[in-house]
Amino acid sequence: MKAMFGWLPLTVMALSLQQAYAAPQTLKEAVEQAILQNPEVRYRYHNLQASTEEQDAAKGAYLPRVDLSAEANRTRTDTPSAASRSYQNPSATIQLRQTLFDGFATRNEARRLGHVKQARYYELLAASDEVGLEAARAYVDVLRYRRMVELARQNYAVHQEIHALLSQKVAAGVGRRVDLEQAAGRLALAESNWLTEESNLHDVSTRYQRVIGERPAAQLGELPKLDAALPAGDTLLQDSIRRNPTFLAAVSGIRAGRADADVRRAGYWPTLEFKASQSLERNRDGAKGEYRDGVVGLVLNYNLFRGGSDRARVRQYSQQLNAAYDLRDKACRDVRQTALIAVNDVRRIREQIKLLSQHELSTAKARDAYRQQFDIGQRSLLDLLDTENELFEARRSLASAEFDQELAKLRTLASGHRLLSALELQAMQNGVEEEDGGVAEDDGLLTCNTDLPPTPVLDKPALPALPPVLVPPKPQAPAAAPAPVVIPPAAKKLETLTVSAAACFDFGKSELKKDGRKIFDEIAAKLIARNYDPAKTLIVVEGHSDRIGKPAKVQQISEARAENIRERLIERGLPASMISAKGMGMSEPVTKPQDCKPVAKNRNKLVECYAPDRRVEVEIYATVEN
Repeated sequence: MKAMFGWLPLTVMALSLQQAYAAPQTLKEAVEQAILQNPEVRYRYHNLQASTEEQDAAKGAYLPRVDLSAEANRTRTDTPSAASRSYQNPSATIQLRQTLFDGFATRNEARRLGHVKQARYYELLAASDEVGLEAARAYVDVLRYRRMVELARQNYAVHQEIHALLSQKVAAGVGRRVDLEQAAGRLALAESNWLTEESNLHDVSTRYQRVIGERPAAQLGELPKLDAALPAGDTLLQDSIRRNPTFLAAVSGIRAGRADADVRRAGYWPTLEFKASQSLERNRDGAKGEYRDGVVGLVLNYNLFRGGSDRARVRQYSQQLNAAYDLRDKACRDVRQTALIAVNDVRRIREQIKLLSQHELSTAKARDAYRQQFDIGQRSLLDLLDTENELFEARRSLASAEFDQELAKLRTLASGHRLLSALELQAMQNGVEEEDGGVAEDDGLLTCNTDLPPTPVLDKPALPALPPVLVPPKPQAPAAAPAPVVIPPAAKKLETLTVSAAACFDFGKSELKKDGRKIFDEIAAKLIARNYDPAKTLIVVEGHSDRIGKPAKVQQISEARAENIRERLIERGLPASMISAKGMGMSEPVTKPQDCKPVAKNRNKLVECYAPDRRVEVEIYATVEN
């Protein structure tokens, strides 16, 4: 047997979990305190200890069993052939039983519990890594927003200085009040930004207290240099998977499942047991005297039929083994995603920091030049304020990227179980002994797809082939309004068909309902049957509305309704050249204003009263010759 993770020294249990801590000053202290006081980590630790004791209990079946029994009886017998009698019948028996063969059940059960213990150990490591990363994230965020608060405070101080300078100029009569108002607005915005960053700092400090158990100290130490602890890029993913506790816990679950299936196969085998006993008895069956009996023998038991339970148990645990393989595959995918994203963030943000640093430097130089030009009147106040805000945002983006990179390094280390060792911390358990069927025996269980996706690269050389400047398209001239419907003087109105709008449209809508489409399909059929000459006939569709709502909106709806009906008539076969549509809005109501005054305060009744106004009229005109 060899110890797993012998490279991982341990110190946590040397300290009492109830020990009082001062506020951590460094990242190492914060992570250590978070792990020591976290209930999840302590829960995993006690689970590990319980699994150790459970395995020891199972191994007890290897040893013999010795039972001592004693009885003190007084017996009375009444038989037809003899007189009644009463006598004492004490006895004592010591028995030794040793299992010689049990179908390998004890061996496989001990092996199963050993793998369960390994899984509990890896779960403890995973919980420690998770809590440690969460504590590190809280520590980094406190440092981040303390920096943001300082930048916002400096930005406010600069705007306050500009505002004070302009106030003096306005008071002296050499400055414009509009510039002062503009500076006051930017000063208020700077104060709002400062307040926002203070609120963000409060939130992350509260999270820090929840994770670590203490409010962050007034002065937190700088983040340690972690670059040397980062794994090499070519072996990163493979090493991260083989070291990740969550993945290794899933592998131990597979090994435990295999052993569990073997335990269930023990029912197919007989059991053989050695048995030895010695007994002492007095007055046996009423005959006075001492009786000593000694028995030594072998007991064989072979079950011939158990209702198919053994086979069902084997099938059950075979399926549970398949489920363990699925958990292994899920853990593989999760670890691969976490590790690859973290490593890509480290590389990407490193390049971003170079660009953001250049942006911050250039903006600072531009701000200084703008300030000098503003003092001599060559730059406007708006130019100066804009460049101050740009510098503030540039510094804020640079600081945020720097903290993001440190956090990406921490995530990379945590994905490969390197975080605690990189911080010179130790776990809560010095490994567990490896059971038979360990890593060296079945490395195939550690198989996981470690193909790396291509690293994204900006294809800057291809840019010259693209248009250097994207010119927005010229706005198109608005479509000309449809020409008004002109009825020839010689035309004669042949007929007017009036249809209630309620039968065709929902209130306030312009889309034809099913019933409306049916009505105008019938109208189209009748008009086609009359065989009008398109050159000498004009059909005008007029949409009318009531006096409810804004005139412009009412006009728009009436026009849309008329146009939709025109399109429906054309779809049914009428020539488009002979059909026109126009919206009349509320210009030709049927009702009079006084008709609906009694219900003016009740909208539902008012809508009902104005119903005759909401209509569609189809007017048919033809020349006299037609």
